Amino acid sequence: PSSRTNTPPSIRPGSRSDRRGTRSTSTPIPSGEWGTAADNSPEELYEHWDGAVERSRAAMARVLAVGGLDQPSKFTTHSGESPNLRRVLVDLHD
Repeated sequence: PSSRTNTPPSIRPGSRSDRRGTRSTSTPIPSGEWGTAADNSPEELYEHWDGAVERSRAAMARVLAVGGLDQPSKFTTHSGESPNLRRVLVDLHD
């Protein structure tokens, strides 16, 4: 069991609703590089999270606008199949 909560970030202490006007000027984490967040402030971490949510929502809007969830994904399984986007989203959620 994880100690992680399922509380939406919008109501967590330090969330966007709690930190209006306090945006950090941190440098985004370069894609493809892994590191630790130990040196990041909570504000910086929420900024990174907010950016990821915005990019995810924009990507979903583009997908829905150009064919919806029943179109094949760009992912190909080892057997050569391309599951539809609905299946990929369900797998990611679970």
